[in-house]
Amino acid sequence: MGADDPAHETYEELADGLAERAGNRAVREAHGEWGAVAELLPPVDGRRVLDAACGTGAVARRLADRGAEVIGFDASARSVAAARRLAAGESDYLRADLTAPLPFGPSSFDAVTCLLALEHVADWRSVCAEFARVLRPGGTLLLSTDHPFTTYHVIDNEPSDVGSATATAADYGAVERYVREWGDAEMPCYRRPLEEVLAP
Repeated sequence: MGADDPAHETYEELADGLAERAGNRAVREAHGEWGAVAELLPPVDGRRVLDAACGTGAVARRLADRGAEVIGFDASARSVAAARRLAAGESDYLRADLTAPLPFGPSSFDAVTCLLALEHVADWRSVCAEFARVLRPGGTLLLSTDHPFTTYHVIDNEPSDVGSATATAADYGAVERYVREWGDAEMPCYRRPLEEVLAP
């Protein structure tokens, strides 16, 4: 998600609230995906890890707890500020655009994580190419996103208290923009067929 994307603006508005909830371990455990991430990640102790679109740094802090040297970046300046405050110097954070060339040299990282951010990005090819460029040979890319079927299901079936999708039709064969309502905030997202998840 880029610094000029409306999703960035929404996360900028939500950053303080997200940072406040980040300190509540019960909330993180109940709604986070760390359990699945921890199972999939190789050992990171002593490894250099990039947490792309890190938000307020919840995953980066977990990686640092496991001994990783972590650099996190996000397009939201307020999220980056919150991540720095919550990390207390354990990790390095900077503001950068997920959809632009990354400010790191080739083969800079042993692993890249990018969790629940790519659904705000229309074109994954350039993002994945940058991840490949900054990863060392044999490195690990761990990303998560909504399952394609769920992004079509929410149009008619997602409860409004969870965050309803404002769309009236869907073409499963296309990459399409839609908007989800998160309370008073509107979050732009993109849905795509499974082929467009796997191919990039």
